[in-house]
Formats: sequence, structure tokens, C-alpha cells
Amino acid sequence: MGARSGKLIQQVILPIAVLVAVAMLVVVGFVWFSAKRQDQIARQHSIQSVEDAIARKAEEVSLVAQDYSWWNETAENLVLDLNLEWADLGIGFYVYDNRGYEMSFVIDGQDRTIYASVEDQRAEIDAFATLSHGFRMLVDQARAAPLEKALPAVGILRAGDDLALVGVSAITPEENADFELPPGPRSVLIYVKRIDEPLLTSIADAMQLEELRLVRELDPSMVGSAVLPLVAPDATQLGMLVWRPHQPGWEFLRSVSPSLAIAIAVILLFTVIVLRHARQATDTIEASEIRFRDVADASSDWIWETDADLRLSYLSERFATVTGISPNLVLGKPLGDLLHSAESIERWERHQDDLARRRPFRNLLCLCEDDGGRTRTLRVAGKPVSDDRGGHRGYRGTATDITAEIEAERRAQYLALHDPLTELPNRELFGERLELAAATVSRRGEMAAVICVDLDRFKDVNDLLDHAAGDLLIKGCAERLQACVRETDTVARIGGDEFAIVQVGLEQPDGAQMLCRRVLETLAAPFDLDGNEVLVTASVGIALIPLDGSIPGRLLQCADIALYRAKEEGRNTFRFFEAGMDARLQARKALERDLRLALARNELELYYQPKVELGRDGLSGVEALVRWHHPERGLVPPGEFIGVAEETGLILALGEWVLRGACVQATAWPTLQMSVNISPVQFKQRDLVDVVRRALADSGLQPERLELEITEGVLLQNTDTAMTTLRQFKELGVLIAMDDFGTGYSSLGYLQKFPFDKIKIDRSFVSALETRTDADAIVRAVVGLGHSLGMRTCAEGVETVAQLAFLRREGCDEVQGYYFGKPMPAPEFEHLYSSWSTAGRPQVADGALALS
Repeated sequence: MGARSGKLIQQVILPIAVLVAVAMLVVVGFVWFSAKRQDQIARQHSIQSVEDAIARKAEEVSLVAQDYSWWNETAENLVLDLNLEWADLGIGFYVYDNRGYEMSFVIDGQDRTIYASVEDQRAEIDAFATLSHGFRMLVDQARAAPLEKALPAVGILRAGDDLALVGVSAITPEENADFELPPGPRSVLIYVKRIDEPLLTSIADAMQLEELRLVRELDPSMVGSAVLPLVAPDATQLGMLVWRPHQPGWEFLRSVSPSLAIAIAVILLFTVIVLRHARQATDTIEASEIRFRDVADASSDWIWETDADLRLSYLSERFATVTGISPNLVLGKPLGDLLHSAESIERWERHQDDLARRRPFRNLLCLCEDDGGRTRTLRVAGKPVSDDRGGHRGYRGTATDITAEIEAERRAQYLALHDPLTELPNRELFGERLELAAATVSRRGEMAAVICVDLDRFKDVNDLLDHAAGDLLIKGCAERLQACVRETDTVARIGGDEFAIVQVGLEQPDGAQMLCRRVLETLAAPFDLDGNEVLVTASVGIALIPLDGSIPGRLLQCADIALYRAKEEGRNTFRFFEAGMDARLQARKALERDLRLALARNELELYYQPKVELGRDGLSGVEALVRWHHPERGLVPPGEFIGVAEETGLILALGEWVLRGACVQATAWPTLQMSVNISPVQFKQRDLVDVVRRALADSGLQPERLELEITEGVLLQNTDTAMTTLRQFKELGVLIAMDDFGTGYSSLGYLQKFPFDKIKIDRSFVSALETRTDADAIVRAVVGLGHSLGMRTCAEGVETVAQLAFLRREGCDEVQGYYFGKPMPAPEFEHLYSSWSTAGRPQVADGALALS
């Protein structure tokens, strides 16, 4: 027995011990080398980042110098005729107040300092005496720019005892100037931004740097610091930026070393114990472990286990696939070191209480960092594990990576606020910016401008070329408009070929007038649309804040009225809003009066549009839509009177009339679900739930056959009240659908907060399926999101076979649109309903094809 034991030691234990020892040495050496390498990489990255930050600050100074030097008013007031008061307000004090540039200089062609300001005071100082180490080089470089263009020069110079970022630009008239500068060397404009503690603090805070400071030379206490030399244009080193860089390698090494030492001792000790006492159990344990790991590795989630102290004892291989981190690097560490909270404080405290009481948990959102430093979002579940004697052994659970789902939601939220074609802000985001500008103007006692830009005869481009060319033209116009404005202004696309601009921070109306001229001139240049040269013009309307109002909707209306006046007066021009242009309001009041009479005279009629269930190719429902037969105007489209009804409160009576009529009609079509739209104004009605309850009771319609369609505008005013109303509808038994999904700015959030049964994909995305690939991705994402949340999806505006085929492939539950039938009166729909019921397929009017 002893010989057998000795042979076992010689052939098994000693080789294993030696192998383990060598492996530990290799691991320790690799960890040490990796830590040093990580520290080196972190130091170089930090230096490059600070260098880029200084370069961006310098570029900002140079661009500001270029902006103010390339200006007719600068040339007139500083070169043709020196106006010091204008210089104080135009380039000196104003730039200090708004940009924080401490010094401003103007040097004439004979290198005389004809103007200087320090902070907000005019000063009698010489630029050449104040700035050194290459200032002459910057001046010569700026003057060397072409006469018709201002090209700035920038560099780090010494300004007295300080170092500063200096931007120099030759004063140059704009292209439309009606004067010329005298011959000879050009005057230059100089802006100076000190590299002081506030500037360094802002860089340090933005980049999370420690002890960032400016020094003349290094001392022994700075050993190990990151160093960035600051060099003047004449190659003189003026100083250095030093800071204490992050040392991820050292921190990693310090945290791993105790674990490695313990691991070595534990492995050596338990190797002998396992070989001596677990021979017979090895095969059983190994087989069990293989089965467990096969299941774990086949799962899309990764599995984790902890001991009784919540230290990680097992991670499936899926963990390494998802994070790129070897499980061995985190085993033995507390679970909290790997997973960080992504929940609210209250939810996380409840989770900690669950752990303390050894209760299971699920659907806990956590954050985990992968090997590339990217933060991933996980959905975690766990349950306590007991040993054979009932003692607590730890926790076992799963983690699901939902990063892609979260990113898709964020992308959808971005698209909800931006135009997908141009990436410009859409109408919703523009409304927010306009409201902010109006509030700022009111607070400061200033003026701002709201400008609407509409392309003249844009439809001709689509008709002569195609929609792809039209999209290229819209994108080109967006780029040119953005080039016309400053960073403080906002350009948005608020319609097909309609853009809007908010201009702030300038004297009005002169600022808006200058901008509009630039816009018209810029858009008049030819566009190259895939080899086709296209010329377009634009009409522009302007409203002033607060002269023409301070409410965003009213301001846009005023600018739009002025725009149409520009179109009426020949296009390719701009007009300011005037009170006399508001005659359309009178027509709107007349429409309101006629609508009141229409309700009393029963001139309104319900039309119905079919909905088709793709899963069974059957007629599943119908949407009730109101139409107005005006005795003089004929059929008035809903777009012309629904807004009037909402503004005047008539929508309450109109909405109840539609609801009652739709419920009564639904009883004649027992196999169909009836959908009725609820407007945001109608949703505020206190007794709306009672109105719905009475309509169901009076008609005898089962609640589950009524579907109420609401837009997210319903939910914007009072979330708590909206939640209460929706819950009451759910208790009543009716279904709730979110209409026009994706066109607002917070739809995804409401899907989690409110009990919707269906998502209706807006027709704008469906119509773009054959023209834009991003529309495919958006529709696919919405369908997938609906399925993941347990909600049905319905696509609006289906008009072609290709659109229908795509929606069918992607698993959309329901569709509606002109492909199956336009909205039609009840008798006409009755014929469609009967033919569908008898033939088993739709007999659709207007040449639409039957389902295949």
C-alpha cells in the first residue's frame, strides 16, 4: 500500500505540483507584464487626449477670430474708419462676456496696435510687447491668406507671465461687400485665451484627470507623471502640462495579487486531498459537471454561482464569449465587483434585502464592463442554493445580455427626435429648442428670430427625376443650411421640404435679414444629384421673438404665414411677418362656426377602413373615421377641421358622436373589432371613461371588441392622470393601442409605463420601406419590440405588394391601408364585409389586389 502511495506521489502528485507551480509563475509574470503594459497604454492615451483637448481649445480661438475678422462691419469700423466704441461692443467686451477670451487686439498694416482690451476694459498696451515667442510668425501667416478669404493662424505664446492660446486672423470683407480695403498689409484681429487654472480645471473635469497643472520645468516629485510639452510657433518650449495618470495595471495587480497567492496555496493543498479522498467520486462529479457545463454553454445566457459570502465560485464559458474576460480573472471576487446597479435606489435596496434574507430575485438590471471597457447591460436572476444539511451554500443564477436591445431603444429614441434622412432635429425637438429660446429672450430682454424655409417647386424634382434624387436634394439643402448658421442656432427639418431655424444672440431684425440672404444665396447654387445638375430656390418667412409672440406654435404659424406671403410675391425671397398677414385666422373662425352648425345639422358621417390579420389573411377589424359633407365646400378633409375642433373644445361632442356611432355600427359586424381614435384634448375629459361605458351599454357592444387608439401626445400633460384613465379602460375591458408609434420623442418609455395592447407603426415608416434601407430596420425593430413586450403590431399606410410582403416576413400581426381599401361609408364597407365573409378573401375596390 505504501509503495502504491509513493508511486502515486511520484507519478501524479509531484508532477501536478510542479506543473501548478510553473503555471502560477507564468500567470504571475503575465499579470505583472500586462499591468505594466496597461499603465504605459493608459499614460500615452492620456497624453494624446490632453493634447487633443488643447488643440480643440486653440481651434476654437482661431475660428472665433476668423468669424469676427471676416465681417463687413469689422472692416468698416476697424480699417476704413476706426470706431473704438464699436470695437468695445463688437469684438472686445462682447467676446470676453460670451467666450471668456481675456485679451483682444487689432493691429493695422504698419503693425501698430490700434485697439486693445483686457477682460472688459479698453487698454493702452502693445500686442507685440505683450505677446512673444512667435507672435510675428502668426501675424505673417494670417496676412498671407488670400485677399478674399480669412484664414486664421493659432499658436501657444507667452502673454506676460502667462501662457495663452492666441488666434490671429486678417480682417477681410465678406463676398457681398460694396467697398474695398486700402492696399498694403492687412490689419489683423487677435484673441487671447490664457491657459489658466479654470481652463485646466475644465479639461481635467471633462477627462477625469488628477492634479493637472502647468509648470516651467520638472522636479523630482513629478516622477511618474504624464507630461505634455507646450511649444511656441518659434519652437521654444514655454512650459509643460503635468498630471497624475490613471494606473489601471497597478490597480489590477494590487487587487489580483492576494487572490493569486491564496489560489496557489489552496490548489497545492487540495490537490493532495482530492487525489487521496475523491478517487471514486471523480468520475461522477466530472460527468455531472460536463452535463451542467454543456447546458450552460448551449444557453444564450451565462450562468453564475457564488459561495455563502457572495463570492463568485463559477462562471459558464458563455461569460467569456459575452464579455471577452476569462472567468478565472473574476472567480473568487464578490459578485458586486462584477455586477453594478442599473436600478433605482429603492429597487437596489430591495435587492439587498432579498440577499440578506436569502430570497430569490429576478429581472434585476445590472451593468458589467467587458474587456474592451464597454459597459454592457444585463438582466440578472438568482436563487439561493442549500447543501445536503439545509445550510446556505450561496446563490446560483443567470445573466442575460440586453445591451443590443437597450442600444436599439436609444437609437429609436434618437430617431424620435431627429429626422432620419438629414439627422437634423425634427419638429418635436425644434419645438423644445424654440421654447427654450423664447424663455431666454424674455429673461434677457433680447430678440430672436424664427425662420421657416420652404423649397420652391420641390415636387418637380421628384416628378422629373425620382424620390431618391429628392432625398439627395433635401440632404444637400440641410448641409448648406447648417453651414449658414452659428453653433448657437438650430436648424430643423419640420416637413417634407420645409426647414426651420431659430437664430439667437444677434441684433434683430438685421441678424435675420443677413442670415436669410445667406440662405437664399447658398441654396441658389447648383446641386449635383448623381450627375444631374439641379437648380432650386427657396421662400423664407421670418417671425421675431417677442415682437410676434413667445409661444412656439404661434411663432411657427407667424413665420409660416410670412413664408406663404414670400411664395405669393414671386418666391426666392424672404418676408417678415406682419399683422395683416393673419387673415387666414378669419377663415379658421369661419370653419369653426360651420363645424358647430355641422354637428347640429348632422352633416358628419362615419367612414370605415378595413384592417387585415396577416396570420390568417382575414378581415380582423375596422377603423372608424369621421368625414364632413359641407353643403358649400363639399367633402372637407379631417386635417382641416379636427385641429379646429380640438382648439375650440368641439372635439368633446364630436368625439362622443363618433364613439357612439362606431359602437352601434360594430354590432352589425359581429366578427370585427372596432377602432376609434381618442384625441389628446378629448383624453383630458374628466368623464371620458363614463362616456365610453355609456356608449358600450347603449349599443350592447362587448368591451373587448372596442379598441381605443391614442397618440403619445395624450400622455405628455399629466402622466399620473393618464395612467389612472388607462387602467380604468383596462378594467372596463376595452383594448388600447398606441397610434403613430415612432413619430414622437418618448414612445418607448410609455410602452413600459402604460398597459398598451397594440402598437400602430406610423405610415411614414411603411411608405419608406421601398426607398430607404433604414426604414426596414426601424419597422423590423418596432415589430420585434412589440413581440418582446407582448404587444400586437399593426402597420398603417400599406399601399404596395412589396410593403405587404416585407411586413408579412417580419411577423407584423395586422395591416391597413389603401392596398386593402380606402375609408368608405358603411354601406360600401358592408358590401366588402359580406364578400369577404362569403369568398374567404377581400374583394377590394380601387384595383387593389387580393391577399395571396
